[in-house]
Amino acid sequence: DFTSVTVCHESSKVADLLSTALFLSDKESGTVLAENWGAEVLWIDKDGNIISREKFGKNICPLTIPMVQDGKVLGAIQDSAF
Repeated sequence: DFTSVTVCHESSKVADLLSTALFLSDKESGTVLAENWGAEVLWIDKDGNIISREKFGKNICPLTIPMVQDGKVLGAIQDSAF
């Protein structure tokens, strides 16, 4: 049982779908599902343990932060998630 699941995938729709499915799955089934979809996953279990797929946090899951002023996107800052 998990308290949090974070999924990194090139499609936000797939990441959203997988995060729900993986939250409800056990670790073994979830790992297979993530591998089949080419997703990287970070799980946090009820004891606070952090479990991740091998590549998560190694610049595989970039974080893009939009720079917005007066409702207009001026650009973006890209960084790794971890």
